[in-house]
Order: sequence, then structure tokens, then C-alpha cells
Amino acid sequence: MVVCLAAPPAFVAVGQWYEDFTPTTEAEVVRLLADPDPGTSASVVVPGAGHLFSEPGALDAVARLAPGWFVERLGGTAR
Repeated sequence: MVVCLAAPPAFVAVGQWYEDFTPTTEAEVVRLLADPDPGTSASVVVPGAGHLFSEPGALDAVARLAPGWFVERLGGTAR
């Protein structure tokens, strides 16, 4: 069971950047959680950034890196 205490009015953080944002099936999620592929993780250091990325430019750096990570691991193309 999943309990969602709050939901945003529109979720566009990831979906706005992809032409095809097909939902992941429950079976795919279960498979990924049970047997994660070590090739799907990566670490990137954003110099000077803290854990909240509140420093000037830190969140912008993450925003530039994130679409490539998703495209590389999940397929598709970023806009």
C-alpha cells in the first residue's frame, strides 16, 4: 500500500523534458529494486555544493547534469 499525504498540483520536474515519458510498470520497479544494475548509478561532485544545493549555481549544475543521466540510463531523448 502507498499512502500519499500530499501531491503537487502538477509534476513537471522530469516529464516536461521528454517527448515520451511512459510510466514505469510496477513489475519494472520491483525488478530494479530486487536486482539493481550497478551500471545505473553514478556520482558527480558539484564543487562547493552542500547537501541542499542552496549555494549559488549548485542547483543549476545539477539541472544541467540530470537530463543526461536519465537519457543514458532510461533511453529517450531530452528536449
